[in-house]
Amino acid sequence: MTIAFAFFIIAFLTIIFLNPQLGTFLIWPILFTYPHGWWYHQGFLPLNIGYDDLFCITLFLVVFVRRNLMGGIPLRLGYGFWVITAFIGVVTLAGFSGAMDWPAYRFVILKEILKVWVFWCLFYAVVHCVDDEKDLQTQLIMFSAAAVLGAGLVIFQYFVPSLAWPWQLPETTGLGGQTISGTIGEEEELRRAYGAFMNANGAACVLVCSFILLLGSLKLQKNIWKRFIYYIFAFLLLVAALVTKSRSGFLMLAAVLFLMAFWGQNKRLSWLAIGTFIVVLFLFAGTRKAFFERLSEVYNPASKEVSGNVLGRVELWKRYFSTMNLKIFVLGQGSTAGIIRNETESHSMYVSLITVYGLPGLIWALSSLYGFVKRAVFVRCYSRSLLLWQVATICLWAIFSWGVYAGTSDALSSNYPRYLLFFLVVLVDRAFELCRRQELVAADGYLNYLDSYRISDWEVNEGYV
Repeated sequence: MTIAFAFFIIAFLTIIFLNPQLGTFLIWPILFTYPHGWWYHQGFLPLNIGYDDLFCITLFLVVFVRRNLMGGIPLRLGYGFWVITAFIGVVTLAGFSGAMDWPAYRFVILKEILKVWVFWCLFYAVVHCVDDEKDLQTQLIMFSAAAVLGAGLVIFQYFVPSLAWPWQLPETTGLGGQTISGTIGEEEELRRAYGAFMNANGAACVLVCSFILLLGSLKLQKNIWKRFIYYIFAFLLLVAALVTKSRSGFLMLAAVLFLMAFWGQNKRLSWLAIGTFIVVLFLFAGTRKAFFERLSEVYNPASKEVSGNVLGRVELWKRYFSTMNLKIFVLGQGSTAGIIRNETESHSMYVSLITVYGLPGLIWALSSLYGFVKRAVFVRCYSRSLLLWQVATICLWAIFSWGVYAGTSDALSSNYPRYLLFFLVVLVDRAFELCRRQELVAADGYLNYLDSYRISDWEVNEGYV
């Protein structure tokens, strides 16, 4: 198996060097099928980084050298670049602030900071490899296809957990002293699959948002066979989201589908998705039972009481605010220091924006959201391309769904929800730039049209005017 991985790594690095754009398309299947369990036990690379990190760094270097320096592609210092770069700054500042309070954990905090720089390398490469609408559509398709592959692993892990060991992590002790289990239970009631996403809630977030992106892509497919394949992919994403048994995933899916069903452009597809989810839910009796048991942990209709799980989350949020001081408010403390100080993560991005990332994190989030909505609305209003219009529309729905999920999870500190967020940022950024380019071309063409009908001196002298 090690030889096979080595051969695969060499082959993919060769592809990146020969065709950087193809590398940015193929990186998504790698990220969504990465066998963390297998690589965790090997420890081949320093700091236990994986080959996915290696590919992202290599991809950045090749794109910078081959496309920017040698290919003449200018640096695209637009919205997407600055959103991701500013987030790196926020995390770095908060990390160093937390390291001053907890010097014994500086190595762990350093890994946290280095990880977000790997994110920066990946999305720098993607931004500089989307040159036209075809590239944009290919990125969307490859991301959705990779999510379907990830969904297949989630389903496989749920039904055959004993064979899915390469994607399972060993049981470890968390920073707060609590036990973190990377494996899934053998009993169906306890089993929650996550595939290559490392966490059931993070898996549900990516799967549900990918499902929304896939619904938008369906509107662009005119071939009946392609549409049929997309329907199968959507079905797999729904099944995978269900077997994660994530209440956050169910909430974000229900919220976005019902809103789309009443106010969206794809009402028929939304109602079809709702019906399909209900059918899937009742096809698996054991999963259905376990799923409703988890939902009853939120609110018990028999006793008409909110569960201790919800009340515990509220107390946790209060704890994060009560342990925050002026230094944390101004500089932040980073997710690692937040877990050490409060014995667990915040379980809400809206809490962590202030208590983990501080005032810089809040300013970054508000300005980024404003820019995201502004650009998406611009594309919807002025685009002459169905593809760009559809990309802007589904990105708005996806970011709304992501925001629902973030209410009960620190999505900014979780790897795969962060991948998803920055991918949506890049899609909107490139769609906006392509739309603006079309507007400039159209305006230039109109001016040329007017120039061709201007009155000439010859026409005046000859008496035509």
